[in-house]
Amino acid sequence: MKNNKKKVVFAGILVLVIALFFVGKMGLEEYREREFQGEVQDNRQEALSYCSNNPGASELNGDTVYCDSNNNMWTITLDYRMSEDKLKADYFIDREVTNFVWARNYGETLSEWQEKSDIVARYGTDDCNEIPRDEMERFNACNACATLNYAGFSSGWRLPYQESKQGRYCAPGEQLWDFGAEICGWDPEQCDSPHELCLDIKEWDKYAGAGTYWSANQSGPFDAWGVNFLNGRIIEESLGTEPSKMNLRFVRCFLGEF
Repeated sequence: MKNNKKKVVFAGILVLVIALFFVGKMGLEEYREREFQGEVQDNRQEALSYCSNNPGASELNGDTVYCDSNNNMWTITLDYRMSEDKLKADYFIDREVTNFVWARNYGETLSEWQEKSDIVARYGTDDCNEIPRDEMERFNACNACATLNYAGFSSGWRLPYQESKQGRYCAPGEQLWDFGAEICGWDPEQCDSPHELCLDIKEWDKYAGAGTYWSANQSGPFDAWGVNFLNGRIIEESLGTEPSKMNLRFVRCFLGEF
């Protein structure tokens, strides 16, 4: 009888220890996440403050940034030639190509890939910035921003948003298109014809590309929004045969209001 009681007590203690372990682990993870989010908020405020006094292009902690009219801070175009301490090389599908995919395919069938990359169905959001950090690896363009270490900020960088358009070549009020309008001089009322190519961007963005830049927003299960900086065209679906999320496109990140 005594042995049975000892076994019951021991089992109870073991269950309690295991429970305390998992509670402690969850508590530690929650603490770390709160600490990280606090750092993100601090970085956002610092970037907004800096940009309120430094509009346009400038150098900050050895990196070139652009401060837009809303006091958001932008990176130059991310590029494979950036150092590893800023941008991890494995984010590039091809180490010699600047562009990123929106959602990687790890050898899955199209239906398997679609199920895992449809963030509306999977996470209840069309914004890849809102995906849990420990599940963002597949979402190549967003992850590059989320883990970027640039201009003295190692957290808080995001892929810009773009969720709609008013015409093929205009989308005033959408962050990515508005940024293009600011730095390229696009007319927000010119919606049905191409805009002129940006000619002066290379003065501050040495890796700038005359092609499509990714936004953070999904436009459909297979596609995501983008803006072509060649002519201001808004892209919401693939121009080829494969899903647009698999297309290679450029990325700039921003830090500030969202």
